[in-house]
Amino acid sequence: MIRPVVLIGLLVCTALPINGEEISLSGTVKKTGAAAGLAGVKVSLANISSLSATTNAEGKFTITGTTAVQSLQRETPSFQFNLKGKSIVLSPASREVKGRIDIFSSNGKKVFSTELASGQESRRTIDLPELSSGINVMQITVGTTSLTRTLVRIGNELFLNDAASDMSAAGNLLLNKQAAAAAVDTLIASKSGFTTKKVPIDAYAKSNITIEMDSSGGTGGKCTRESLQELVNGYLAALEAGDPTKMVLADGAKYIADMKSSSFDKGMWTAKPKVSFHRDFLDVDSCSAYVEMFDSINTHAYNIGAQIRTANGKITEISALVGDEGDWAISGRADIAKMVRISSGEKWPMIPAAQQNDRATIKAAGDAYLDIFKDKSVQVPWGTPCARLEGSMYTGNANNPGGSSGTCDVGIPDNLSITDRHYIVDVDMGSVDIFCKFGGGMPDSHLFRVENGKLRYVHTISIQN
Repeated sequence: MIRPVVLIGLLVCTALPINGEEISLSGTVKKTGAAAGLAGVKVSLANISSLSATTNAEGKFTITGTTAVQSLQRETPSFQFNLKGKSIVLSPASREVKGRIDIFSSNGKKVFSTELASGQESRRTIDLPELSSGINVMQITVGTTSLTRTLVRIGNELFLNDAASDMSAAGNLLLNKQAAAAAVDTLIASKSGFTTKKVPIDAYAKSNITIEMDSSGGTGGKCTRESLQELVNGYLAALEAGDPTKMVLADGAKYIADMKSSSFDKGMWTAKPKVSFHRDFLDVDSCSAYVEMFDSINTHAYNIGAQIRTANGKITEISALVGDEGDWAISGRADIAKMVRISSGEKWPMIPAAQQNDRATIKAAGDAYLDIFKDKSVQVPWGTPCARLEGSMYTGNANNPGGSSGTCDVGIPDNLSITDRHYIVDVDMGSVDIFCKFGGGMPDSHLFRVENGKLRYVHTISIQN
């Protein structure tokens, strides 16, 4: 039953034994915004540190065991509380009560916390924040005893679940026995390269638990692959139509062409290129994307690489490199057509979660490749096989681009500085695109595919016009 005003007591219990409870917890850990599970995550219980599990290749975990035997003691309630409007009212029976109140949203995020200090006034009102609609969980802790109740917001009204609120001795004993099992613990998910995630649980028998983790230094899940893909699709449609209004632009959005400030009514926006083939790379941690696009349909053909940066669901900047006739290893439309055939024939699938490299490893592989142009002592993680597509020049088998032949270690020029680097990293695709100034000045893009820590593909766009 749910009532707007409820009086509930909380005992501090220590003497009557309660049998240990069976634990059966299972679920999936994912990277925020990703569909695939995240492998190698340690999932443990805060209050029973001896019980833990590590996620498998699909990101799934199972924790089983038994809680320790707990005990209770019949005593008078240490304090009472009720809900009035949007405030919690405490009526302490003792001025020496110490504890805390925590409130969690339905997805486990802590949205409110306050301490219950000793020596407080005999009556105290605690104003609650604006809670999200639906179910929120309130946990009150005094000493080693915790009580959990459900706060439900319907419209502008807040309600408190008053289940098992009988104030008799037997009722209080039942209430605390339930609390010992219902608010007992927190799942802790940890993995190198990710921010530790804590998820309160209201029962020791739960299945289909979903835990989402953010990469260290990431955006806290502000972007997803789906939301970024929608913005990329809008960009491609706008480019083909020559109409920037077909994409979602932020106020003051910038357009940069070949590393020079431009505008959305010049250059490619008047050429209206047609998309023969494109491949998209989505960086959920920095809310950005990279698009590799080819137009071999129009008489004037193009190879375009665009780094797209976003904020709050809108495009804030597009920086494009436009390769065409006269740029590195492009002599005309036939070369662009060859590049389409090669690029589309290569295999760039999403990498299974268990085989993914972290963001730092992928970025370091790309940097090592660029660094060796200046310093031949740099160790580049060459993969076997590996293929480089530089304009229309290809080190792999052009008749079988996805095959096993080819190497990327076919000679690197000496004493060239590669500066002003800007990164887009897609962990799920094992890719990093780096916009840079090649040899200190030439606008350049180097796109890398990294598999098992090794380079698999390298694509470049170098602007010489």
